Amino acid sequence: MPEIDRNKVNEILERVLEMEPAMRQEFLSGPGISKEIADEVENLLSFEDEAESSFNLAAIEYSRDFLESGNGVPVGQVVDVYRITGELGSGGMGSVFLAERIDGRFEQKVALKLLKRELNTSALRARFQQEREILASLEHPGIARLLNAGTSEDGIPFLAMEYVDGLPIDEYCDLNSLDLDKRLDMFTMVCDAVGFAHRNLIVHRDLKPSNILVDKEGVPKLLDFGISKILGDRLGGADMATVTRMGVMTPSYASPEQLQKQSVTTAADIYSLGVILYELLCGVRPFQQKEDDMRAILEAVVHELPTLPSETARLRESGMPQPDGVEAGGGRSSTRIAGDRTAPSSTTRTNPEILKIRWQQLKGDLDNIVLKALKKEPELRYSTAERLAEDISRFLKGLPVSARPDTLSYRAGKFIRRNSVAVVAGFLVVVAVLVGVAATLWQARQTQIEAEKARAETVKTKKALDFLGSILNFANPFWNSPNPDRKRQATIAEAMEIAVRNVEKDLADEPEVQAEVFFILGKAYLGKGDYQISADLLRRSIEKYDRIRGPENLRSMKIRGNLGDHLYLQGKYDEAASSYRQSIDFLRPRLEEDEETKLFLAGALNGLGNVYDIWGRYDESVEVKKEAISIAERFEGEDRKMIPVLLSNLGFSYLSLGLLEEAAENFEKALVEVRSRGSVGTIDEAGILRDLGKVSLAKGELSEAEASIRKGYETYAKALGEGSFYTLDTANWLARVYLERAETEKAERLLTRTLEAERESYPDGNILTSFTMSLLGEIDTRRGNLKAGESKHREALEFMTVTFKEPNPHIASIRTRLASNLIAQERPEEVRGELEKAFKALTKTKGPNHPETTDVEKELERLSVYK
Repeated sequence: MPEIDRNKVNEILERVLEMEPAMRQEFLSGPGISKEIADEVENLLSFEDEAESSFNLAAIEYSRDFLESGNGVPVGQVVDVYRITGELGSGGMGSVFLAERIDGRFEQKVALKLLKRELNTSALRARFQQEREILASLEHPGIARLLNAGTSEDGIPFLAMEYVDGLPIDEYCDLNSLDLDKRLDMFTMVCDAVGFAHRNLIVHRDLKPSNILVDKEGVPKLLDFGISKILGDRLGGADMATVTRMGVMTPSYASPEQLQKQSVTTAADIYSLGVILYELLCGVRPFQQKEDDMRAILEAVVHELPTLPSETARLRESGMPQPDGVEAGGGRSSTRIAGDRTAPSSTTRTNPEILKIRWQQLKGDLDNIVLKALKKEPELRYSTAERLAEDISRFLKGLPVSARPDTLSYRAGKFIRRNSVAVVAGFLVVVAVLVGVAATLWQARQTQIEAEKARAETVKTKKALDFLGSILNFANPFWNSPNPDRKRQATIAEAMEIAVRNVEKDLADEPEVQAEVFFILGKAYLGKGDYQISADLLRRSIEKYDRIRGPENLRSMKIRGNLGDHLYLQGKYDEAASSYRQSIDFLRPRLEEDEETKLFLAGALNGLGNVYDIWGRYDESVEVKKEAISIAERFEGEDRKMIPVLLSNLGFSYLSLGLLEEAAENFEKALVEVRSRGSVGTIDEAGILRDLGKVSLAKGELSEAEASIRKGYETYAKALGEGSFYTLDTANWLARVYLERAETEKAERLLTRTLEAERESYPDGNILTSFTMSLLGEIDTRRGNLKAGESKHREALEFMTVTFKEPNPHIASIRTRLASNLIAQERPEEVRGELEKAFKALTKTKGPNHPETTDVEKELERLSVYK
């Protein structure tokens, strides 16, 4: 058989890797490609998933004594400054060798990764480079470090990794007979490392015990980021959410979304941590018996509920068969194949002498913690690794955990267990019995009441949505627009108008449903940017609920917080603040009544903080926004969408106070939170990018400022339209960047277009209109059109002084621009008057040391010299 042309194989392979899978077979069957070449390329394509991992070898092999040199093991070969001394493992795409540094600078053992020579294509080198970039960005004591990287003399890329001389976490716990608390402590250290990777926008995607080695000091370290994925575009524009192929992760520890080849976020790692925790506590994995059958494990992970850890442990202790057929008393397998991705780290380990954990220790809180991490739905798991670790820490301290329903008897039980030494035993028994009986009766009644309320709310909401659904059935081609000028199918906007007109008539006998429809429509009109209509609809909803339930009822007060948002966007800041305060004062004492109350209260506090920002009361803004964040920190699922908004708004308050580092920290946290949900290219991300651009602008980093603000502006304009408050606000900030770069014409074009949109959206004027007008006045001043510039500044100033009370920092900024114009006109006394008013306002609102305040102070000093 003739020898295959390896160069030809590599050339064809490189081209095929760039194609969609469906097109590859047709290409390989085409003319000019021999059957031998095609067969060899197809054989190599079987390793394509492994290629994405850049030879994802089992990290357990890093810690084993290396094998005797065998066929093809280049013992003694020198790569850069390292001499290979043995093989640690080998997989389909490459190998890992134990190597020592030989340049004489210092002694060092490393784990040296080398790509197989025949697979050294540009596509695979790019994936190899991604692993290098990931590792270079992760400096953490719980993550194995990248020590060096480069290319060998014959062009083969290599990575020199920290060599971890240790054991997989499960083996370490068993061999050292760690008890429950010590295992949990070690697991929280792993969560800390995973959380650090997530905060740096990295998803590991293959967490398992063999990738978590514990060194001789008892420190667990994450290894093998070969199939990790970069979230967002931090490194090379990688996609935020990724689709994981079956070949590159370990099915035993993979999340349902990974096995279904769906988009993967940080929640996939939370699931894998749940499996690891289950194994550390029980000695087996949730579906271990089915791991030999890929179809069975897929079905189990995606559809079946795992057995409670405490039940698994109970069966183990009793010697009965384990769930899913896992046998008690099984031993550890001593055979491992290097690079085998589907092999779990060990088989069953249920010898009671090794696993010193009793099933009673797991029952309750730990059952709930593990099962929450193992939820099928990503949004129902712990939102972050830190949240998982926090619940474990709370368990260790005897405190309530979030994974457990927070009932009265549960809190009482926790209190008793924490304080048992300090309380007389007999009295405790009586108290426990009384509390238990009272709690049982109270909870039974509360459950009945809540169930009735829930049923009523569900029926009401369903009726509201049914009504809206009947109105919004505009997809029906036979439902024509009521507008005679359109002569075509109705738009959703017209459907909403019909809904507003018909709700009173069609739901005359259902006042609560009417109220809920008005609330839903009000929020919908806010999304359209019709702030006046949206506010009117919310007022109607509040009026309906007040008539039905009496004044100051819970539902009305929740909606008042939303009404504040609508009024804020109309520029009615006094009314907005009043609405927010009413909602806050009513909801604060009722914070623990239900989760929705927490959501509405956090929103109202945030809204009030935004009004304080407009008024220049930044210290007060910081306080209420911190309170909002403290409430929202424990939100889960969809409710967590509020958190990046809160963080970003707190960042703006810090930015206004000149605290750039604090501002940037909050903006970056918000960005991580948004991107961890897959929200790249959305309006959620747009606002944060704009805010990060503001920080860059304040630091004088104009290129970074323009890139961030421009991206935010383009996203807002596409999603919300040119007339949206958010689009217009971001346009003004982008124009400021242009002015800082002396790109006057570009700034003028943008501001002129923005002013037209503002006048259409806000015919009676708005704070944004004043900002835009003043910036256009600054352009006139720079060009020497001093009277035109002065006129624009004064028009902006007139609106602001009528609308806002002084001192106000926004009025002060317009006064400083007007002063610059008046200096150019050589009118020093008027300049002094404007600057003194600006200085007084800025000192009061932003403080005497704020850069804007000190700049005005310097101008006043120059004016004195000039005089």
